[in-house]
Amino acid sequence: MKRRGVKLIVAAVIAVGLGFGAFRWFVGVISDPAPPTALVPAVVGARADHGHLVLALGEGCPRKTTVTVVFNPYDWPARVTLGFQIEDMPERLDLHSLPPGTAVTTGLPPGFDWRSARDAVVEVSDRRREAHIDLSVLAGSSGHPADVFYFGETGGWSTPASIDARVGSDLVTICTA
Repeated sequence: MKRRGVKLIVAAVIAVGLGFGAFRWFVGVISDPAPPTALVPAVVGARADHGHLVLALGEGCPRKTTVTVVFNPYDWPARVTLGFQIEDMPERLDLHSLPPGTAVTTGLPPGFDWRSARDAVVEVSDRRREAHIDLSVLAGSSGHPADVFYFGETGGWSTPASIDARVGSDLVTICTA
């Protein structure tokens, strides 16, 4: 009888300990305000500026970064890969007027107009992240101040600074480490 009582006590202590551990884990999961960056959507800012496609990639790109922009046009595929030094990375990256020193590895085909595409995907290879841009939304760019970009449904029309302030809470930029 004593052995059975000891076993019951040990089993009860283990069950309570496991229950408390599971409770602490659950409370930790629901109270953690910052989800892992793999679980939140990656965004990139985009706007149309006098016919040019201008991007805001966010803070945190590695020193040497390869950016790939894949357009999905209605009539032909076009892939543009831009390599650039992060020191040269402006807040506004105009794809039609790249900063000096940018090494273009694949250019746009002659006669291609990005406005003929329905959407684009922007990828930063060093971060293994990509973000989708609905290019049809950019027609409304002129209705927003010049420092405001469209960061998809997640970020909406915002400034890069306001998006950088949200990084880690409900989104990441494609350059977030």
